[in-house]
Amino acid sequence: MILEIPRFRVWHSILAALVLSLDAQSQQPTSRIPSSGEAAKAINDLGLRLLRESGSGTSLDGSTLASTANALVSPYSIQTALAMTYAGAEGKTREEMARVLAFGADEGTLHSSFLSLRRSLDNVVTNASRMIRPRDSTATATSLEPFVLATANRLFGQKDYLFKTKFLELTRDVYGAPFQAIDFVGDTRASVRSINDWVEEKTRRKIQNLIPSDGLTVDTRLVLVNAVYFKAPWAIEFRKAQTRLETFNVLENKAVKIPTMVRTGPMGYAQSQGFEALALPYLGGELQFLILLPSQTNTLAAMELPATAGLLMSNATLRTREITLHLPRFRLEPPLMLLGQILRGLGMK
Repeated sequence: MILEIPRFRVWHSILAALVLSLDAQSQQPTSRIPSSGEAAKAINDLGLRLLRESGSGTSLDGSTLASTANALVSPYSIQTALAMTYAGAEGKTREEMARVLAFGADEGTLHSSFLSLRRSLDNVVTNASRMIRPRDSTATATSLEPFVLATANRLFGQKDYLFKTKFLELTRDVYGAPFQAIDFVGDTRASVRSINDWVEEKTRRKIQNLIPSDGLTVDTRLVLVNAVYFKAPWAIEFRKAQTRLETFNVLENKAVKIPTMVRTGPMGYAQSQGFEALALPYLGGELQFLILLPSQTNTLAAMELPATAGLLMSNATLRTREITLHLPRFRLEPPLMLLGQILRGLGMK
């Protein structure tokens, strides 16, 4: 049986979710390493909330983020940085963060869950790397392309400032975030350059000048940074010969011609009320690109509203069907969001 997924009709925001739902076999949980489930749920929950809120915010260039704009959110990065911040928070700040970020009551379990998730992602890279074949080798392998999932955390703190030792130890041991002393007071602009250079290096030059030259001041004492770089081949790659120009309906009354990849074969697929779900695994099969496609024209916004972390998890493992997929090639570089503004709107004052 061949099912054909209709081409996207409305694409005013897109959630590219690396669904964090590793099974027990790949996690290999022990009594010393709690499940990554709590961290995964908090990450997916915040990601969906930010996606919904992004349609009503203001970008760094002052323009309004309209509901028809593309949105690209990395909730793993955001939650990791905020979880490190949470480790040093107390009082009302701590209460607001726990509520907005969907953190549980047991902080120890929370941090252990993030540690388990970080180790699981490290294992994903190790397992996928074994499937890569050097270009001059005749050995059997599924791909010639490298699999890269690089996550890096770091604390940039004012030199000579007395940070609590337990806080620095926790962020180092759990989040792999070493502390780097820097002089915001003596040379703020040089401090900005140092942080931006580190981010640029960790993201293979994809993110440059993350912090504006005037983004920090002499009053800055700590900057927590998370950088993620992900590049991976599909488990089953699209053939260039099958990529062709097809009509893509950007909005109800606007259509463009765009290079569209086409592939027929077994894929994870399910139909639900109001949308279809399709999973494209990356090399190794432990990470996947999950597409949630509205069943009818102009229903993407309506589909986003009831979307929950539970919905993502329920579509993490889909029954394999024979599918013909038309997937537009796309590149997203949406305006930066003022995250602080959005978080305040969610109740983190």
